[in-house]
Amino acid sequence: MFEAQEFIDGLSAHMEGDGTAEKYVENREHALAKLKEIKKKVMASKITTIEEYQQAMALKSIISSLWCYTFNHDKKEMFEEVSTLENDLGQKIAKFARSYGRVRGELAHVVKYVCHQAGWRYRGDDTKKIARTLLKNNLLFKDENDSDYVNGYYVTGLHLAVGDNVFGFSRYTGRQWRLYAKVCVIQAFSCNGLWRSEFKRLEDEGIITVPPLPDFYYKTGVGDYKHAARVYLSHKEKNTIWNNYLSR
Repeated sequence: MFEAQEFIDGLSAHMEGDGTAEKYVENREHALAKLKEIKKKVMASKITTIEEYQQAMALKSIISSLWCYTFNHDKKEMFEEVSTLENDLGQKIAKFARSYGRVRGELAHVVKYVCHQAGWRYRGDDTKKIARTLLKNNLLFKDENDSDYVNGYYVTGLHLAVGDNVFGFSRYTGRQWRLYAKVCVIQAFSCNGLWRSEFKRLEDEGIITVPPLPDFYYKTGVGDYKHAARVYLSHKEKNTIWNNYLSR
């Protein structure tokens, strides 16, 4: 049992950047000694600005680390208290994240059109109008350091659940489906391949300039895999693009 605990602490130390298992335990015990102060900060926290959001996320990171530590070390009473604090703070963060920069109606339809997972486009869509609409409303960004994508282009304005590694199962049909979890972060969604190439072309031709993605956004993939969001267009949303964003 001791060897198993030592292994868990060593692994946690590596993941948390504490260096050694002993230092990991020392730092978490030091934080637990200040649990009352942490509780006061959680209860008093009000999140109305990006700066307050970032501070709350930093505090949540500490609490999440304590959640893992108290669970792995069988500190039942402290684990329950830490769980409550994480939940309370998470709800406050999520409330702010859900509303920050969120768009509805036509703008939301345009955002979904450039990041939906099916990856199709209407022939003759007005790429310049779509790009300029997104830029005008501060919904299109890029991360030039993103190695996963071509000059990683991202859109914002949506708040969506993401995939888990847990699946639902029907004993009657034998079908299974991925379950999705709500998040408490401000999200930026990767554009699909067709639009990444299109935005890059427009930039290379000097038609648009896409600003860098602010670091407080959480980059979210689109598709059927863990931590990715599902993005599809309804008939109404398709009609928005067909009626307003095709070259006539």
